Amino acid sequence: MTTPAESTALAKPKGNSGAVNPGLNARKVLVISLGDIGRFVQALGAIKAIREGHRSADITLLTSPEFAEFAKRFPAVDQVEAEGIPSNLKERMALANRIRKANYDITYDLQGDASSQDLFKLLNLPLRSPPIWSGPATGAAFQFNPSAEPGEHPVARFSRQLAEAGLDAPDIEWPPQPDLSWVRTVLDDSPRLRPEFFGLSGAYVLMFPGQSERVNDSLWPPSAFGDLAKTIAKNGVTPVVLGTSADMDAAHEIIRIEPKTKSIVARTDLFQIAALAERARYVVGNETGALHMATHAGAPGFVLLRDDETAPIEARTPGGSHVIAFTTPDLADMPAETLWQFIRGCGLDRAVNPPSQP
Repeated sequence: MTTPAESTALAKPKGNSGAVNPGLNARKVLVISLGDIGRFVQALGAIKAIREGHRSADITLLTSPEFAEFAKRFPAVDQVEAEGIPSNLKERMALANRIRKANYDITYDLQGDASSQDLFKLLNLPLRSPPIWSGPATGAAFQFNPSAEPGEHPVARFSRQLAEAGLDAPDIEWPPQPDLSWVRTVLDDSPRLRPEFFGLSGAYVLMFPGQSERVNDSLWPPSAFGDLAKTIAKNGVTPVVLGTSADMDAAHEIIRIEPKTKSIVARTDLFQIAALAERARYVVGNETGALHMATHAGAPGFVLLRDDETAPIEARTPGGSHVIAFTTPDLADMPAETLWQFIRGCGLDRAVNPPSQP
């Protein structure tokens, strides 16, 4: 097991103006993590490390409204502010005032975009003393350059940020991977988390057509998912389609090709995606945030990408050991048989029920 300091040669004991990470002496900590599902989930490991490094602190997570319920059950945080960072200047200033009054000992900006940097600027106005801040914003005590390592996966980037901020989390394996094993525990393995809730029994595969996430020429089409579903079903395994309401047409096309397919599109929340993935044989799909969540929940996963510069770093260099990025120069025309032979080569084609969960 490596430590944060050992994981990067860039680790610094002190930030700008001699700032020092308060570590175990911190009383109140703020973490900012917004973004889409994929980015939010990929930050969960870093947030868990922050909890380890500030064990006695009250940790507040500033996140987006769509992650509110999930974040409130996340064991690594104590408080959740789920209004995000407002675009309206008046509302953003009000948020900055609340942060100032809260008197956080340190803030970790895991978002690192223009909105969070503007928030720091409001906290760093003349005659103001901003909190100790880790992030890309100019003037931050632990100013972080997210572009210093080209091609870096978000999980590695978050880890580097924490190391440069002097976080000491000795009991966390580094770099800290997202862990969703707590989902069923905190919800007492509620019936709605079980496959039976969706009418599923036996082995199943989760499919994420993700038709709304990127341009069509960088997506595997619904017809190909349908052909793959037909082969999966012939093998005694149930194909299950997940996604948002934008994936309804894709789900209908897949079911038309293979009627044994089960669609639960637009019927799952974040808890259910994680719990279903934990029990799945494997997951396969276009690069989407929900697919990232499924693979971090423990399911072996295949993310499908066009092999050119448009393929996102998040999927080209997956952060979890269970994920394989399947790339091809002609993704839109790739036959299902090509992917099926690859899946067979990984030994995942057998019609065997997944191990029972405790």
